[in-house]
Amino acid sequence: MKVKVGFLACHSENYFAMENNVIEHCLQGVMELANTMDVEIVSYPPIMDAGGAKKAKEFFEKEEISYLLLLNAAFSTGDIMMEFENWKTPLGVWAVPDGKDEGDIELNATVCGNMYISIAQRTFQTPKKVKWFYGYPEQEQLKKRLTVTFQALRGLQVIRHGTIGVLGEIAPTFFNLANNEQYASSLGLSFIHLTMEDFMREAKKVKKEEILNMKEEILASAQDCTKLPQKSLEAGAKVLVTMIKLTEQYNVSAWAASCWPDFQDYFSIVPCVPFTLLAKIKGVPVACEGDIGGAISLLIAGAIAEKNPTLMDLAGLNFEKNQMLLWHCGIGSVDLQPETGVSIIPHPMLDRRNPEREYMGLTYDYAFRETPVTILRYSNNEKIFAVEGKVYANQKGYTGTRGYITDFFSRKHPVFLEDIIETLMSQGVEHHLIVVPGNIEEALHECAVLSGIAWMNMETYSNGL
Repeated sequence: MKVKVGFLACHSENYFAMENNVIEHCLQGVMELANTMDVEIVSYPPIMDAGGAKKAKEFFEKEEISYLLLLNAAFSTGDIMMEFENWKTPLGVWAVPDGKDEGDIELNATVCGNMYISIAQRTFQTPKKVKWFYGYPEQEQLKKRLTVTFQALRGLQVIRHGTIGVLGEIAPTFFNLANNEQYASSLGLSFIHLTMEDFMREAKKVKKEEILNMKEEILASAQDCTKLPQKSLEAGAKVLVTMIKLTEQYNVSAWAASCWPDFQDYFSIVPCVPFTLLAKIKGVPVACEGDIGGAISLLIAGAIAEKNPTLMDLAGLNFEKNQMLLWHCGIGSVDLQPETGVSIIPHPMLDRRNPEREYMGLTYDYAFRETPVTILRYSNNEKIFAVEGKVYANQKGYTGTRGYITDFFSRKHPVFLEDIIETLMSQGVEHHLIVVPGNIEEALHECAVLSGIAWMNMETYSNGL
């Protein structure tokens, strides 16, 4: 479902918005930006009073917009803003500067932007948080603020309309991954629960030619598959076909899937590669080990960044270098995967003390490419944690998928690894962290505000408890 943003220009007869082509200029500019982000702009003719606002509200309600952008194209009366006191969607107020710095003021829009937002917070019976925008579409600051909002709205859209597929149970003894589905449902998310028996029934319907196609997809995703058992490749292809079909059948937006021990018991594989490729083929990420909070995190991160995120463990800390190692046994992301050096191997730890063990694929082995990233988590305490950083070019690390992260920022301020760990540990954040390419913390924070999810503020490291 595409994000729809309403555009409503406000002005008054005694000022010169029309003569200065303010409305057409702003509408054209915001539409150009929206088109690059798969956002639809829905506009209504300019208004000058509360009566016009009433009619505009009826129009936008029928259009089922997700956000309303009020443009102060020139001086506009406060009764227009009062008409939106009980408006259900989030609001943004956009004002433009005058075209000249002296003589008679022609637009006087800046003061109205201030007045409208103050009305929302001081006059509305229920104060409403409204984002301010200022400038013309070609100005960099305005483009950045609009971009963040459009990203946040993509996240809000999947929260309100997404479906989480839950396959099996959480991994044995991972008690902290238990999730309050009732709260997530109150935000708008839906849940579909399937058992491995359900999965097996669908897997039995898979055709040979479908398996062949997915085998080619798997082999094409790595440069080195020489250690991959053929039996695992066959079963992994069947699992991938089945995941695709169930995703389509139930319109699943993200999965929380029990990868162990179920897939070893039923298919004699580790499904890291099929889970990764589902995100590439269908845009639907998978949180392994039955992690519902991880699936929600992946869903939001992917929608905001429009990149494939993945789920990692916190595997190593180097406080002297201000560097953390994120690692997992083989699930990955095509958007973090390097151009070369990718292998598909048997699981590196499965039953490894047994000299007679059966080698089971399918896991990736590679180090992430060097790129800016955001690390985040929708935690089971119903808060969102996030910090930005950069993948450091380092091929070392444990067998599996991995990345060394450094240069941390939180809310545009540099932070130390100690602060991050203090926050994670003191808040009891679960041991799965999401990493996604790009710096999306601002958009993620705005998404949290719009959806009503609390934000987890970064704490300052202390030697005490």
